[in-house]
Amino acid sequence: MTASTSDRMAVSNMTLVLAEVSGWYKPNYAMAEQLFWGKNAGCNFLTGPCLAGSPLVAQSEEFCAVPSAKGCDLEANSA
Repeated sequence: MTASTSDRMAVSNMTLVLAEVSGWYKPNYAMAEQLFWGKNAGCNFLTGPCLAGSPLVAQSEEFCAVPSAKGCDLEANSA
């Protein structure tokens, strides 16, 4: 699952698996959507910092370095 304030939330296979292993849900996997956030970004996307340097620079287009910015949507479009 991903943090988001967007009106559109992706329901990925991973989200559905997490719901199923909780024991409370039997999801319909045909309803799963592709999750594009971080797609093909490599291991550093998961293990590295979101922001680095001085001044802070976003290390991937999914992250924003401007404190007052709303952020990006699931497809990395500026909000």
